[in-house]
Amino acid sequence: MSLHTPAHWQKQNKKRTRPKTKFEKRAARLDYYFNRWVRLSSMDDLGMVVCWSCGNQRPWNKMSAGHFIGKSKTTYRTRWDPKNVHPQCIPCNSFDEGNKYQYGVTINNFYGDGTTEALKIKSTKPFNPDIFDIEGKIKFYREECKKLEPQKEGNNVKGIDNNTQ
Repeated sequence: MSLHTPAHWQKQNKKRTRPKTKFEKRAARLDYYFNRWVRLSSMDDLGMVVCWSCGNQRPWNKMSAGHFIGKSKTTYRTRWDPKNVHPQCIPCNSFDEGNKYQYGVTINNFYGDGTTEALKIKSTKPFNPDIFDIEGKIKFYREECKKLEPQKEGNNVKGIDNNTQ
């Protein structure tokens, strides 16, 4: 019996992933800026954001952008829809499967009854954005993020001096 692991066993344990296409890379870049914008645009003057599922409040950069209709290759129509994506705390977004029921109630309360059903229907309709759509949205959300990002001077957020009482 050999003390070494056979080479063919080692190869079986490696994950093989195909290289990402240009479109997939750009979609991931848009995800970054759009999700950042979702959190920044919901931030108050102190840099805090409220979770749409549980109501907990945390700093904007400690929150996630939760999708009511999950993001996948088949749901590009709702992936970057501002009615579908809102701030969620990490426990709700990652561990409670988005806390979907309460998230849906909050969406319907905010936008009006039937919004979640409309999002579900919208997500089933075919939509294939092209690279130019993606590039335009990247540019738009990158600029919006620049406008909304808090000042990076000490602990100040949006020019508020935290040392004065």
